[in-house]
Amino acid sequence: MTLKIGDIRGMWVNVDGKRVTGPQVRQALAGTNAVVRIFAGKREVLRFTRQLAQQRPVSAVADMTTGSAGLLRQIEALTMVPISKNVRIMRDEVTVGLFRQVMRGYVPKGYDADRLQAILNCMAGADDPLTDDPLTYVNLFDAREFAKRLSVLINGRKLRVPTEAEWMKARNQLSGSNWTWTETQDSVNDFVLRHLCNSSRGGAHPEHRYDNLAVRLVEDIKPH
Repeated sequence: MTLKIGDIRGMWVNVDGKRVTGPQVRQALAGTNAVVRIFAGKREVLRFTRQLAQQRPVSAVADMTTGSAGLLRQIEALTMVPISKNVRIMRDEVTVGLFRQVMRGYVPKGYDADRLQAILNCMAGADDPLTDDPLTYVNLFDAREFAKRLSVLINGRKLRVPTEAEWMKARNQLSGSNWTWTETQDSVNDFVLRHLCNSSRGGAHPEHRYDNLAVRLVEDIKPH
């Protein structure tokens, strides 16, 4: 696999404290203890923990720094809507392509897990018509795990499932045609779902997956 770090302007890689480029990247990643940090200019945009580096260092760096469907480009392209000084929310629902890249190796379990697994098993190539579609058949546990993994991949930035109050504050600036999860409990067993059509309100068990259940995340912004 050829790493094309230069495909993104100002992109460079730091492995175990050393700046490396081109063929040196593969060699530097050969060690199982490699800690990889990816920079755009002076700004650190991605970091691989030791565990991630051990699992798939070369392919992970390649995926995140090259190609129009690369994870880094997808993250940078996300439109975030400010809710307050320290919180912002994804305008759009999480796409199939972004979820696949973040959740590689993830095995969904429980209610209608086979539906979500079928989506994840599809090839996520540039010509895949599902890549840019909103991901459905996602339950609250899937959404939480996605937020956790994405937070690790983007240098510890804190992403999570929004509360209902946060969704309400941003609803006039959001887009999407599915119900989306919140962390607000509606009853002992149900969590609140919200839909942009007439600001509709519903609820579901956190383990349930349906063809119109999607997710968007919020980010807690660290004060400077």
